Amino acid sequence: MGQNETGKLVEQLLQNLAAIEAEKDPAALKTKLAEHGALLKEFQAKVQHQGHMMEMMQHMMGGGMMAGDEQKK
Repeated sequence: MGQNETGKLVEQLLQNLAAIEAEKDPAALKTKLAEHGALLKEFQAKVQHQGHMMEMMQHMMGGGMMAGDEQKK
């Protein structure tokens, strides 16, 4: 997942949130919340996949810890 794809998904999430906040009809609100939940789950899966890919790349490039990782431990 590229940054452009991530940005589009975040923008869609923000637009959906604005629509949810403005919605007055309970039935429509329930539908919008379900759609928003599905988008959040998609976003979570893509971010986790991206993190896994970055981890794999780190191992392929020598497997050493990054400078920030050493300070966290």
